[in-house]
Amino acid sequence: MTPVHALGRTCLAAALLATFASSQGVNCRLLARMDKYPGATSPTNNYAGVWGLVVNGREIGVVPARFGTIFYDCTNPSAPVELGEISGAGSGSQPYFWREANSYGDHVYISSEHQQLQAVSLATGSPVLAATFGQRSHTLSIDRDNGRLWANGGSNPGGGCTIYDLTASLTAPPVLTTYRSAYVHDCYPYGGYTYLAQINNGNVRILDTRNFPTLTTASTTTTPGQFTHNA
Repeated sequence: MTPVHALGRTCLAAALLATFASSQGVNCRLLARMDKYPGATSPTNNYAGVWGLVVNGREIGVVPARFGTIFYDCTNPSAPVELGEISGAGSGSQPYFWREANSYGDHVYISSEHQQLQAVSLATGSPVLAATFGQRSHTLSIDRDNGRLWANGGSNPGGGCTIYDLTASLTAPPVLTTYRSAYVHDCYPYGGYTYLAQINNGNVRILDTRNFPTLTTASTTTTPGQFTHNA
């Protein structure tokens, strides 16, 4: 997987979040706007997060929404085309909902506090729910270098992280290990380290994962406001 997923995330974020020309920033031009579920008013939200990836030369935008996750072909950024939607639980459970998307190869993984992790295949061009597995999770992050999925918060043991091996199976990955020392709201695994946003503890903890599955604390830093939301 090349870093082009970041381009997809940037372009789609601009398309979804910029409403008026006056809201556009420096060197940023609105090309299109998609709003499948309009009309949300506080405290209700209709979207949560955005992701992008490239599959078979097509740039795919992934939009977690209240009723599920919407997939767009953004290869022509001026005219995105909806490829389909994978339904998800939790739309009516409370005013706010959380859903997070990430990808590995041609599969997209979606977390929610209302249901198990979803694995969606884009191998045929359209999104297909391939499997559900694991715990209810607030967020998820993927270490592409090692093919590990980190599921964070939710009902993971201790509210920490469960780490799955995507190299063994894309749809039924085995658990490699868990981290349960504190609640983890979000994390970022990269280069032999994982950066944990321990929101309730108000700190960023850096884990040394170079001797994985051994997880060693390299440092713990209290953040301003002591409400470490994401890393």
